[in-house]
Amino acid sequence: MLGVFREDLLEPLAQVLQRLGSRHLMVIHSRDGLDEISIGDKTDVAELKDGEIRRFGVAPEELGVSRTPLDAIRVEGPVESLRMLRGVLEDKPGPARDIVVLNAGAAIYVAGVTVSLVEGVRWADAAIKSGEARNRLDRLVVLTQGFDRS
Repeated sequence: MLGVFREDLLEPLAQVLQRLGSRHLMVIHSRDGLDEISIGDKTDVAELKDGEIRRFGVAPEELGVSRTPLDAIRVEGPVESLRMLRGVLEDKPGPARDIVVLNAGAAIYVAGVTVSLVEGVRWADAAIKSGEARNRLDRLVVLTQGFDRS
């Protein structure tokens, strides 16, 4: 999955990635300016799958998430950002959790774990609800603490 800052880049980047050997990918741009699937507006997608690129748009409500203005997830620095992320991983309902579920679900779908974007979003939702997403992050933190950061 690759996010772009302009809608007119969707298909050209999908074509380049196809020529480089990609088999399944989504290049995305939301109409409210994000380079990811948005909770605030429709997201335009160029999807490469089965050797063909197709264009479509997807709205948050089509994926089971309420449309919410982006201001609902704006933060004032790293402390607030970390608090929001912890809330998501603790299964706190709201727009931050929603945008994570949408984008994690798309990544799960593109990775071939599920057969549809909607199913990928459901998988991401279940991973957060069950605590598995938090467990995976905790394991990653432990694994990377031994690396030299210099």
